[in-house]
Amino acid sequence: MGAVAFWHAVEATGGPRRTPKESVGALEEALMIRRTLVGRAIGLVRRQHYQVMGAHHGPQPTHPVRIWLGGYVPRMLRLTGRLADGWLAGLGGHYLSPEDAPKGHAAVDEAARRAGRDAKQIERVLNIMVPLDDQPSHWRDQLADRQRAALRNTAGQRPARRSSRIRAATWGRGRTADA
Repeated sequence: MGAVAFWHAVEATGGPRRTPKESVGALEEALMIRRTLVGRAIGLVRRQHYQVMGAHHGPQPTHPVRIWLGGYVPRMLRLTGRLADGWLAGLGGHYLSPEDAPKGHAAVDEAARRAGRDAKQIERVLNIMVPLDDQPSHWRDQLADRQRAALRNTAGQRPARRSSRIRAATWGRGRTADA
């Protein structure tokens, strides 16, 4: 639903290029329309970015269709807390720093509380973005070190609900390593 960092792909498929502010507003509209559409038809919706007329939801999903967002600026963190089922945070590189992870969790939690939601119901996934060397035998240790650092910086944010198992893959090389 959101493609704030991928405008070339949006434009290539006929979509408009938006400013960052417009893109978050459009994403919020899309989320609200999506949530409204599940389980019923929509007669007419006219918003700033989208117009929906006579939409039908199709077959009811056999399981909940969860919406995950990955964003780091305050407005995206608030949107995640208000409307998303999960926050997919990228750690490292030009993404979230380990030191800023607790602030991100706190912003999501506060927005959820203000929206009357239970912040514990918003799942969190940490996508560790680290350069790995060409030796798959080293990846396990490299990722485990990064995971420990991330957990130190997010300690106390929320108890782990799932396995802390991590998986590394190099794109296009077809090699993976579990840690």
